[in-house]
Amino acid sequence: MKWKNLFLIAATIIILGLTAVYVYKNIDSFKRIMDISANQVCVFIVLQFITVAINAVMLLAVLHAYGVRVSFQDGLAYSALNTFLNYISIKGGVVAKGYFLKKIHRFSYTDFAVSMGAMILMHFMVAGITGAGILILIYIMRGNANINLFLVFGVITAVVFSFIKLSAFHNRVGRSENYFLKKLYEIWNSWKILSKNRTVVYGLSFLIFLNFVVYAFRLKYGFHIFYEDVSFLSCMLISILGVLSTFVALTPASLGIREFAVGAGYRLIEGDMLQAVVVTGLDRAVSMILVFSLGAISCVYFLKRN
Repeated sequence: MKWKNLFLIAATIIILGLTAVYVYKNIDSFKRIMDISANQVCVFIVLQFITVAINAVMLLAVLHAYGVRVSFQDGLAYSALNTFLNYISIKGGVVAKGYFLKKIHRFSYTDFAVSMGAMILMHFMVAGITGAGILILIYIMRGNANINLFLVFGVITAVVFSFIKLSAFHNRVGRSENYFLKKLYEIWNSWKILSKNRTVVYGLSFLIFLNFVVYAFRLKYGFHIFYEDVSFLSCMLISILGVLSTFVALTPASLGIREFAVGAGYRLIEGDMLQAVVVTGLDRAVSMILVFSLGAISCVYFLKRN
């Protein structure tokens, strides 16, 4: 077994183990999740469906750039399938989505991998700009802002733009045999292809931003249910961290990783990490109702068409 696989297995076990210990030690706080009402569950499900729909439109936009036409219904099914299978297996959703896009819509594995690399780069680019902009706005409104978070978003923005523009770096890593550098080169190549269509890039940037906004509403509603109201700008900051954490594919659906990212970010700007972790857990637990329902239906739908 390669060292990479051993590392992933070890990292998964450690992260899930630490998550289980954290929940056990704070079990009284997490038990509150069981007390929410049916109406509150419905609100979370509606917000989660909006997220699924946004991801579907993003996929349709990417496929359009490659000349592939897919119905909105299929886009919703791909979005639900991806999220559902990510809970079953690490990267399971991505693998299944790539397989069915190839079999049903003749979208090649190469183009699929290229488009996913570009999407990762775009998420970090929009996240860096949005996060830094929000912190500047908070500073203007309140007279103070967290310098550590500003540095995080500032560095993300600087790294992404430098990565896009430094051609000498691309030529060097393109010749490298290092696994990590080769992956970076593939991501840059994917961006180079997708960025030729400016309309798609602007549209995807807006949709990524909209995804941050919807997740921020989900977190804000969770805080409203359990704790005091938290400002929307604060929720936007931690929502960005939560969305970016989904790209750290070390556990199924980034279980434990997203909770830590949101909790750590909230601790930097508001204070109580446990509150943010509980709210993120609430959002995940309730959203899984929709994810597993639509995901199972989508699996059957695509298997019948395959």
